[in-house]
Amino acid sequence: MKYLFFASVGPVQSFIAAARKIRDLYAGSWVLSEITKAAALELGGHELIIPFATEGELRDPKFAAVNKVLAKVDTQDPAGMAQQVKQAAVDRLRELAVGLKKPQSLVYDTERSLAHLENMLEFYAAWTPYSGPERYSDERELLEKMFNARKALNAFPPHDGLPGLRKSSLDGGRETVITDRGKSPRDLVRLREREELDGPGLLKRFVDIKPAPRFESTTEAAALPYIRKLERLAPTNGALDHILRDLRGIGEEPELRWDSGEMFFEHESREVFSKTDARRAQLKRLRDELYHSEAGPPDAPYYALMQADGDSMGEKLKGLTKDQHKDLSRELSVFSRSIHQRLRDLDCMPIFAGGDELLAVLPLHRLREAAWMVRGEFGEVKIGAVQLTLSAGIAIVHALEPLDEVRELARHAARRAKAEPGKDSVSLVVCPRSGAPVQATGKWDAMGPSLADITRALRSDALSFGFAHELRELLDRTLQVGIDDVLPKMAKEIARKKKESAAIALVEAVKDRDDLEVLTNSILVARKIARAEADAGVGEEVLS
Repeated sequence: MKYLFFASVGPVQSFIAAARKIRDLYAGSWVLSEITKAAALELGGHELIIPFATEGELRDPKFAAVNKVLAKVDTQDPAGMAQQVKQAAVDRLRELAVGLKKPQSLVYDTERSLAHLENMLEFYAAWTPYSGPERYSDERELLEKMFNARKALNAFPPHDGLPGLRKSSLDGGRETVITDRGKSPRDLVRLREREELDGPGLLKRFVDIKPAPRFESTTEAAALPYIRKLERLAPTNGALDHILRDLRGIGEEPELRWDSGEMFFEHESREVFSKTDARRAQLKRLRDELYHSEAGPPDAPYYALMQADGDSMGEKLKGLTKDQHKDLSRELSVFSRSIHQRLRDLDCMPIFAGGDELLAVLPLHRLREAAWMVRGEFGEVKIGAVQLTLSAGIAIVHALEPLDEVRELARHAARRAKAEPGKDSVSLVVCPRSGAPVQATGKWDAMGPSLADITRALRSDALSFGFAHELRELLDRTLQVGIDDVLPKMAKEIARKKKESAAIALVEAVKDRDDLEVLTNSILVARKIARAEADAGVGEEVLS
């Protein structure tokens, strides 16, 4: 008998979100993709719709899959099939857990680690009879409702905790499985001295990921614009080149890359080198020399996290035939594979890119180029003659902000973008270490040129950051006054007094308070981007 069969593996958010390092986020997403592909391979003799992929692609570690499987199956026992699919996912999870690339000094309770992983795994499945192509859309919608009802039961066992053990440092939900560890700098690069990991945390930190993550930590991503500056200046500056050679020497034994954040920010290096380690004092001396060189000190370590997904996909899926759904699934797979490589080519790191969803780390000097590239690539995906659109939230944050909070900021910004009429929008939010967040939201086609103009003006000193603060003060002082109709004139007068050509040009387009709010926030957002681009030597081709 023929059925439409739908299954998912998880948990998605809680498993991925428990992270201290970028590697943790990346590994959580990659592991879920791997076990989903194992589930899909179990259905290889049937007609896969999601993911639409060959067996070779499903076995390729570089191929990313969402955590759902949809197929047309021919079976007399769909319940038994569901159990087989679940077992395939469990087997792949155990395979990954057994093959960890951990330091020899790290000892952990293998049985408890595997128990954590198997108890964590959530698997849901539903199926409905398939009567033929003409009923596919209606039956798929019915199947989705059945699946959501099944998932709402939340039938999973409680965690059986053990007393007297410290909790995992990533989420505090389960006890540590670590029983002994080393304390050498090489050991501390990946696992801090007081850090504890449960089974899922251990898997994410030490699983053998292919391809390897571009960044291990948030500080590494934040330091990249400064690294590009050093690389640009060193060939013509002998003293600077000598400092960089010494930095490489310090990092060689602990396998610490010279371009990692641990080298350039004291709060990171002191976690790796103990107070009695001579390399700690040597590294401090080299940093002082570096900060007083032509390169100067780095800016505060900020980076961006981008979350994006297709607009109104649920509505656009309604009425699709099975073949149309498979065509869309294939196009989204092509987009996913392409965007993975293109983001890496731009010094960015895709955490997840599968289906119509994307989560990526963007160093600030590549933010504009990468984000607008993603939007353009997604715009090539179509359902028949209908072109899909994408909305995104981008959080610009300090490297020390907890990753779960950063993800929530990016999600909130994405929701703000999706609140725009017609969507196809982007929302950027900057969260400074002190002060209130600043958010700028608009259509991709409007925000792109605006940010380019503002960034160019800031870099050429044709626009000062103080101008944005004066506009902010004007907006705040007049919020309850009821003089919105004259605000554009007041803003133009401020620009004329500043005698900044770019400021005058920018306020000419201001028609009301909303326009002024967007302009003010865009300048405040663009400042960190402009400085990162200047450090990295980003050229005019990106500014335009």
